[in-house]
Amino acid sequence: MSSLSERLTRGSASSPVQIDHCRRLVADWQLLADLSFADLTLWVPLAEEAWWCVAQVRPLTAPTSRPEDLVGIEVAGPEARPFQAAYRE
Repeated sequence: MSSLSERLTRGSASSPVQIDHCRRLVADWQLLADLSFADLTLWVPLAEEAWWCVAQVRPLTAPTSRPEDLVGIEVAGPEARPFQAAYRE
């Protein structure tokens, strides 16, 4: 499994500042996942109108809503439309 930095570099994060910001964001996610009783995922856009999951944090306080590991999953085409709409808006 590649590191978060390597996954971000493949995605849209190209500068060290962006990569460092994403690393700090994910580092603080555990508490938020626990308080919200929800899985948190970080998706980055790829060059070809696709999205790639680069990080996932599961709550320790509740069962996970997604039993499969989403890190490394790519979505494109119709499945990517919600990601593109959220990114635009």
